[in-house]
Amino acid sequence: MESLENLCSPIARLSDDLILQILEYCMDDAYREWNWEEHLEVPAAFSLCSRWRNVAIKSPSLWSKLRLPMGSHLLGLFVERSANCRLEIKIENDDFISRPEDLQGPKGFGSFCRTFARLSPRISRLYLHWTDGDSADHELSS
Repeated sequence: MESLENLCSPIARLSDDLILQILEYCMDDAYREWNWEEHLEVPAAFSLCSRWRNVAIKSPSLWSKLRLPMGSHLLGLFVERSANCRLEIKIENDDFISRPEDLQGPKGFGSFCRTFARLSPRISRLYLHWTDGDSADHELSS
């Protein structure tokens, strides 16, 4: 009975395309706020209900923006869900500086380079922000 009532609610009448647009707006906002001090928080709208969650999971465009370096589990999730979608990748060396453990061991800089090389054919946009020790900023974007 409750599921029948839910079908009558205004939000249940939204098309999947409109839901996707709402989710894209939410994800863009989350992506702008994402930094290493705070892990990426998937917007609450992604789990509003099972239908919205399914739209989110099955929409590669929502998972096409990556910030490297990224934890291997989260990276795997983004790569899998982005399917063959073109990728926007953001790399900031501040992320390496604030998390020096990312540069050490088998999951260090070599792993980052291998990941980047593997994803490079899918990159449509690349943003690099590099800060050297003199507090000079260098940016490159394509």
